[in-house]
Amino acid sequence: MPTNVQESRAESVQRRPYKQLFIEVELYKRRDGGYYAWPYIGREQSPGLVKQHFVLSEERFATKEAALKAAFTEGQAKIDAGFDPDKM
Repeated sequence: MPTNVQESRAESVQRRPYKQLFIEVELYKRRDGGYYAWPYIGREQSPGLVKQHFVLSEERFATKEAALKAAFTEGQAKIDAGFDPDKM
């Protein structure tokens, strides 16, 4: 995670199902303005969750909405290409 985020705790976390997996995005406010997204692809598995972080093509977004859209779009593309959170 970049050192230019304001806090080490996410401002918000959103999760959306996609196919048999989910995409989870932690949003952080940047010190220089804008937002940073830290996304994961995961699956629910007894007794909990398995998730793996993936890197976005951009690091800075002007709005929360832009960060979420990029993270969910890139997450869906990775899942469609065969990304498997179990293979770490």
